[in-house]
Amino acid sequence: MPDRLFRCAFLVLGLALLGCQPPAPEQTPVELKLEKYAGELKVIKLEQDGEVYSFLYDTGGGWTVLDGAYAGAFGCTPCGRTVGFRLSGERVESQNCKAITLDFGGLEVTTAPKVMDINSFLPDGLPKLAGLFSLQTFKDYLVTIDYTGGLVTIETPESFLLRTRGMTEIPLKVTSEQDGGSITMFTRVLDAPEPLWFYLDSGNLRSVLVAPHAADLLGLEGDGSLTLQIAGQPYETTGEVMDMIYDGALDVRFFKSYVISLDLKNSRAWVQWNKAE
Repeated sequence: MPDRLFRCAFLVLGLALLGCQPPAPEQTPVELKLEKYAGELKVIKLEQDGEVYSFLYDTGGGWTVLDGAYAGAFGCTPCGRTVGFRLSGERVESQNCKAITLDFGGLEVTTAPKVMDINSFLPDGLPKLAGLFSLQTFKDYLVTIDYTGGLVTIETPESFLLRTRGMTEIPLKVTSEQDGGSITMFTRVLDAPEPLWFYLDSGNLRSVLVAPHAADLLGLEGDGSLTLQIAGQPYETTGEVMDMIYDGALDVRFFKSYVISLDLKNSRAWVQWNKAE
């Protein structure tokens, strides 16, 4: 078979396996810039009615969030209540908003945000945020996160297939908590004697957080060096023991170390070591 025909056959087969239709010719990936905010935190900027707003990008954010002071600018009238929990077990309340459409440079994303005072969680003196974008914001899309490169790419089925062809798939568990609308993802970092699933949280700026029961299985005493299994290979990092509602939580260093491609609809993820880190 000629090489060109072989490549076409490979793409069609791969798209079928992803459960996607081949994109129309005019479709191209959309790149959203991750811009520096404070420390390792990054924001995505969005223009709305001639104004530019900054949204924290946090894979552990759970929902799309609007700060109450900016809800009106996006046509949101807060109502009702949703109760959630941070990984520490701390209770967090928010209000609900009807579905709105956000325009990311021609890519229209429909989401039903939560409304809370997100700026109250930040240190004093930082620029105000209009809200937060998370995995839930782009849950219906194929996404690649290059934290070090400063890009979140909304892929087409074809570009996603080409992207992941040279990557390594890792176990992924996607959960929808609280009101059924949030998105949280975990990857397995230990198989035996008991599987451990760690929360993937780019907003964790400390170190890898490890629950006491998981610390025992991993041989972590107090805070110190830690070896996890990522993509079938040892991942050397540092850990900190903390009582929490999960087995553990990966940190921003993990997101700087790997480029990560996500198919959340099918609970699949691929990683590639980030040579720029």
